[in-house]
Amino acid sequence: SKLSIPAKDMLFLGNPKDWLDHPCIIRRTKEILNLPPKTRKLVHMELSPEATIKYNETFAELQAEYKKRLLQGDISENDALVLVTHLKRASSMSKIEIGINMTKEFLSQGKSVLVFTEFRDTANGVATALGSGLITGDVDNKAIVQTKRSFQEKKLKSIVATYKRGGVGHTLTAATVVILLDRPW
Repeated sequence: SKLSIPAKDMLFLGNPKDWLDHPCIIRRTKEILNLPPKTRKLVHMELSPEATIKYNETFAELQAEYKKRLLQGDISENDALVLVTHLKRASSMSKIEIGINMTKEFLSQGKSVLVFTEFRDTANGVATALGSGLITGDVDNKAIVQTKRSFQEKKLKSIVATYKRGGVGHTLTAATVVILLDRPW
């Protein structure tokens, strides 16, 4: 039988491949990392008149596209999620200005900022205005690796990412602030 020793009492030296022979798994908890406490802040912001116009224009364009696809038989009247997605996308597009301003404020305080959004056009708008790194499905892997490296090395102060491409196994621990412009649900 093998002796069970708690991971906290084990010290591994030598070749990491030899570690695989030991009958335990080391699990590091957040407490070990000495991280500052997480703070969450829900910010209610009024849309500017320009952002309101952008919301209305975007929603009207998306509605026209929906009606066209409905007439072509590409979708049915029961596709209510299409309408919900149109509302979310128009809302996201109208928050570009707010996302830019919030990010600029944190950057002026010396913070490293990671911005998440659901939609690529929103991500592109915010990243372009700020000169931020970009992690979306439109960006190739080599560029993403370089963006992450620059961010982790603090050469790049902000990254804008979509949830689908940016929320999967990336190490972006240099971020001191994360802004969720919209939610994927």
